Amino acid sequence: MVGPVVAGGGIGWLSGVFGIGGGIFSVPYFYHRGLKMMNAIGTSAACGIPIAIAGSISYILIGQDSEILPDNSIGYVYLPATVIVGIMSSITAKYGVNIAHRMKQKKLRIAFAFLVMIMAFNLLMR
Repeated sequence: MVGPVVAGGGIGWLSGVFGIGGGIFSVPYFYHRGLKMMNAIGTSAACGIPIAIAGSISYILIGQDSEILPDNSIGYVYLPATVIVGIMSSITAKYGVNIAHRMKQKKLRIAFAFLVMIMAFNLLMR
């Protein structure tokens, strides 16, 4: 039980620091713990809900007194982007799930790793 508690705490902490839903950390963790790739991704998606809520509330509260906020922000949360990206992500997520469901597990794992590498390279080059 200690392993999942430590992993969950670490994933939550890293997600809060970097403003991500945690999937980049939790998918590999769940896969390493023996879940098939589809199960690891699905479990990670479900874990992303409380991570997103806690992180959003924290960024709203911590950023309330910041003087460098753009208009239409609540704390460090920029509302226009939150609404548009949130709506579009909710609409299109089911299509991504359908594609992932049809992929072979190995190809899905390779695609996930490749996406993480592209994101890392993009961040390093900026």
